[in-house]
Amino acid sequence: MKKNVLLCALLVLGAFSLAGCSSSRYVVVTSDYAAHIAVEKPEIDPATDQFSFRDDSGRMVYVPRSELKYIKEVRQ
Repeated sequence: MKKNVLLCALLVLGAFSLAGCSSSRYVVVTSDYAAHIAVEKPEIDPATDQFSFRDDSGRMVYVPRSELKYIKEVRQ
């Protein structure tokens, strides 16, 4: 019984550690050098010409293309 519980715990721990390895974050820097951490890839909306993304606190952030300095992917 203890072997089964231990094996299940190790499998769950391994699955969570592998899932964390594949996630990417993005650093979004604006022209005034404000930095945002995006938890998803920023996407451009052609109608408004601005990038939108969800930051690390869960809020939606909108940055006009004219105010964007750069976007860089950061692997964890």
